Amino acid sequence: MDNATAVISSDLCGTIIGYVDKVVHLGDILSQVHPYAKLAWETLTVVHNVLEGQENRDDRMRALSSAIIDMLDFAHATDAISKIQTLQDTVSSMMEQIQECTLYIQVYREKGFFKRAIRDTSSTIASIHS
Repeated sequence: MDNATAVISSDLCGTIIGYVDKVVHLGDILSQVHPYAKLAWETLTVVHNVLEGQENRDDRMRALSSAIIDMLDFAHATDAISKIQTLQDTVSSMMEQIQECTLYIQVYREKGFFKRAIRDTSSTIASIHS
């Protein structure tokens, strides 16, 4: 999946989740009528909660990617003055951090949205039970 397709897919998923959020909110209000209705509604909204959680994680990945771009812009802007010894260590540390972040994002993005949602939810459940 190329970058443009991933962005469109993510935007579409975000739009769908936005509409479903409204339905879930209405269902949350209506489910307060009876304890059995509340239990049934919570069971039905599990998928929504998983997808919403994954969308939030993906948003944090986009924010991390944006921070990496900002750091690279800064490093590029300081290229001429990076010859100053005091900045070399800072720029070097930044580049190491950027490399670690890009590797993390690469591994994170290897799976599609739904595979990540299942994997991340399973990891969260496992950590809660341990």
